[in-house]
Amino acid sequence: MDRFLPLVLLSLLMASCNVDKGKMSIYVEPFYNSKPFKIAVGEYSAKLTTNSKVGTRSVANEIKERIDEVIIETLFVLPIRLYDLGLKDEASYWYYAARLRKNIFIRMEDRATYRSNMGDYLQAFKRLSGQWINGYSYGNPDKLAAILEQVVEDNRNMAYIRKAYPTLYVFKPEEKQMTCMREQVDAILEHAKYIRENKEEMLQTRKVNEMTGVKR
Repeated sequence: MDRFLPLVLLSLLMASCNVDKGKMSIYVEPFYNSKPFKIAVGEYSAKLTTNSKVGTRSVANEIKERIDEVIIETLFVLPIRLYDLGLKDEASYWYYAARLRKNIFIRMEDRATYRSNMGDYLQAFKRLSGQWINGYSYGNPDKLAAILEQVVEDNRNMAYIRKAYPTLYVFKPEEKQMTCMREQVDAILEHAKYIRENKEEMLQTRKVNEMTGVKR
């Protein structure tokens, strides 16, 4: 199981010094490339190419209205675009929402019947964009904890994963998703609590790492 933010990796996350500056330089082909710039995640691809903050926020609102029907690749590209436009708190929210749904996808995919590569692509999005998002988000533990709790509130009633992928993949029965979601919710809330209870130590670790030039 991909735990939401394993505590054993916390010190590594806090070591991120400069990765929260500038734009994300990443690629997860065939879905996204920062240079040459490319987005290929289905119906929202063209809209997500906008360099307008207002336009990108409008896309985010549209996606939120029908999030259960939106493929998770799109949900990972959205925070990348928000981050690149300087909307980093909104990028943080959408990154952790995408990560939650990614975990559900991986747990629910029926690999005994049909195994795809999509889980690997989603893990790549999580790992690569997470360097920037985590580097920024952990600089304000209280805000991050609140974002994680909001992600849980907005996604705990997620529809059956098949709604986003009606034909491409084979999933376990819908009732199993309830157990997967409970586990994810518990892990996220546990981590939000940990962040609040240990925020001073976390900030001090980050400060020391920045002073000594430690990087992820």
